[in-house]
Amino acid sequence: SDKELISLKKETAYLEQYLEFERKRLSSSFTYSIKTDEEIDAENVMLPPMLVQPIVENALKHAVPYSEQGNIHIQFRKNQQETPAVLEIIIEDNGPGLQKPPADIHSPATHISKGLLITQQRISNLWQRYPEPGTRFQMQDKAPEGQGVRVIIQLPYLEEF
Repeated sequence: SDKELISLKKETAYLEQYLEFERKRLSSSFTYSIKTDEEIDAENVMLPPMLVQPIVENALKHAVPYSEQGNIHIQFRKNQQETPAVLEIIIEDNGPGLQKPPADIHSPATHISKGLLITQQRISNLWQRYPEPGTRFQMQDKAPEGQGVRVIIQLPYLEEF
């Protein structure tokens, strides 16, 4: 997209279309959910476009094929424990995790996808523009034994009226 920010409603609609396309293309039986907390006005909360898509793409490539029933969960929530509040985006899968990748894929310890590098750079650029409360990108195993990956992105809670 050529826009700096789009509404959360448009971003989630795009993600829905992307995941449905991938489900048809891959002929696979993965499931997904996209949830936005009720307190968020998705038409007026703004974020950079296509910020979540590269992370979902990684899950489709590195997690879904290695799970008996692949699952991707995406949640958008307002974290009011930070001052000012932040938009928290959580993306989870149920793949092998970061610590125990299957032998036929690159280890995340030695290989970071170009999409993730670009996403991290975009978040860094956003942090420079909106330093309070700042932004964060965190990728971690959901459990020590590697039962999936959790990515947490925190962005300034930007509303447009």
